[in-house]
Amino acid sequence: GYQVLEAVLTQQKQLELESQLNDVAGNEQYLWLVMRLPEQQDDVKAVILSISDITSRKKVELSLLERERFWSDVVRTVPDQLYVQDIHSQRMIFSNRHLGQTLGCDRTELAQMGDRFWELLLHPEDAAHFQALRQQQRDSGHDHPLHCQLRFRHRDGGWRCYDIREQVLTRDAEGLVTRIIGVAKDVTVQIEASQSLRDSEQHY
Repeated sequence: GYQVLEAVLTQQKQLELESQLNDVAGNEQYLWLVMRLPEQQDDVKAVILSISDITSRKKVELSLLERERFWSDVVRTVPDQLYVQDIHSQRMIFSNRHLGQTLGCDRTELAQMGDRFWELLLHPEDAAHFQALRQQQRDSGHDHPLHCQLRFRHRDGGWRCYDIREQVLTRDAEGLVTRIIGVAKDVTVQIEASQSLRDSEQHY
């Protein structure tokens, strides 16, 4: 009702809106209403109203939204870092959890570091190695998945080691890679345990 009044007062020529009702059996029914409002005030007494039943289409949309929410929840609960990176800008366009926050940084610090914060947190020794691997990927057209281990600085001053696996997600019409998808698994504890075992073996 308020939308109809607003349309009349603001002299809109057409009003479109969706309405949800229940039928006699109590089932949800979705209607798409299109009202054409005349320009002359005298003609407002009789207006053209088109009503379309969009229940089937709406149920499909709601089902897709529900499925999208389900997979979104699944991705966000994965313990590893799952991310999508744009090749041209090098920006992370999706991440199930923020790497910077995982490394103890707050939002203010991350905002100061910018979108490519991860480069600032990357170990200097690993940065050159990673750039070389990236260049190899570009030269080969990303024919093979990338696999490496990188160290990132935690806010407590220590280093966290991540096992990185990346592969192509999308290509453009010319076959050039536009986006890659990657998984980063924190393997710091496993590496420290392996190193401790090697030290013990060497000692004995």
